[in-house]
Amino acid sequence: MTTLAFISLSLPAMLAGLVLLSLPILAHLLNRKAKRTLVFPSIELMTAAAASQASMFRLRRWLLLLLRCLAVTLLVLGFAQPLWIGREARAGESAHSAGVVVLMDISASATQLAGGIAAIQTIRTSAARTLDQIATGSDTANLILGSARPTAAFTRMTANHDAVRQAILAAQPVAERMDLPASLSLAGQMLEGVRGRRHLVIVSDFQATNWSDIVTPGPSGQPPAWAAKLPPGTTVTLIAPDTTPPPNLALSHAAARPATPIVARAAQLTTRVTNHSDAPAAATVGVLIDGRTAGSMHVELAGRESRELSFPATFDTEAEHRVTFTLGRD
Repeated sequence: MTTLAFISLSLPAMLAGLVLLSLPILAHLLNRKAKRTLVFPSIELMTAAAASQASMFRLRRWLLLLLRCLAVTLLVLGFAQPLWIGREARAGESAHSAGVVVLMDISASATQLAGGIAAIQTIRTSAARTLDQIATGSDTANLILGSARPTAAFTRMTANHDAVRQAILAAQPVAERMDLPASLSLAGQMLEGVRGRRHLVIVSDFQATNWSDIVTPGPSGQPPAWAAKLPPGTTVTLIAPDTTPPPNLALSHAAARPATPIVARAAQLTTRVTNHSDAPAAATVGVLIDGRTAGSMHVELAGRESRELSFPATFDTEAEHRVTFTLGRD
């Protein structure tokens, strides 16, 4: 992580783009015109005016060059993803800070479907949630994409947690088996320079056989062989995302009977609830009239079952009323 004063660059390699500063300078040099001697009538006022315009023109060209160089510099710094770190955060970079490396399994098993949802989606979500547990400013993080050729999202640990989160959400699975020893070695290299606490978070479905050394405890009193690839004192956390498909309930066909209720007369408000998943599901369906609760009903549905629910209602005034059906917290 390259630090300029209190500014940290998540992608310092992007500073190589400053070589583009040569383009506006080159354009400035090419735009210079060769000197020519022009013969004018010997009128003093015209000569003074021409000299004044030439000076203004030269000043304007230098200002234009400066603005072009500034635009290129700001563009390059934008790609380098700068992050401002305050004095308090810098002072906290001690034993109280932490470095977290997320090892994300993007091997072929991540393409499998569970309840119509790809495993990579739940892995992304679980990996991104780990960033919510680390302190902004003082704690650093990085992402290791576990595959046959594991790679780090950033060359060094970074305090730009948003950039790490974006890298997690952009990760795509590959059609190959993960090289676990190489992935652990790369994670150890990232954690080696952390001065505070070190954490390795492994997010995977743990279906591949090469995870047996991780999930199976070693002999009593002996550290597992893979622990030697990590710096001493590294805490390892295993996260297996829940692949159980969530309930998929939906409301539709909201209606009133009669279609135009009569004041002070009993009416019925109806809606249809449908379970679009194969597993049984249960939920509470409620109805609000003008923002006030007018009734609720608990319903249990089998897989793919649909049922119509009816709620009694009475309107006391002749006006336009707003009726809202709710499904759980929706």
